[in-house]
Amino acid sequence: MGEELSPEQVREKHLRDMGPELGPVYNALDNDVAWLHEKWNQYRQLYAHSPERVALLNQAAGHFFGVIQHTLFEDVRNRGTWFTCRIRIS
Repeated sequence: MGEELSPEQVREKHLRDMGPELGPVYNALDNDVAWLHEKWNQYRQLYAHSPERVALLNQAAGHFFGVIQHTLFEDVRNRGTWFTCRIRIS
């Protein structure tokens, strides 16, 4: 397994590998995609695991977990749309 790099080390690697113009852009996009992926994983762990898990969440704190479900889903959907729109515009 590779060593774990700090965010600054990753940024420096992107700058070194891709140059001063593309490196910062790639680094920002890489960070955004990683964060989006993490949010989607959280959504799937909570709401796509099983009907029993959703029932348990609803029983424990239905309104709270409903707000979280809506917020995570909308954020992932909107951010994914933002990525694809930016690609088509560019």
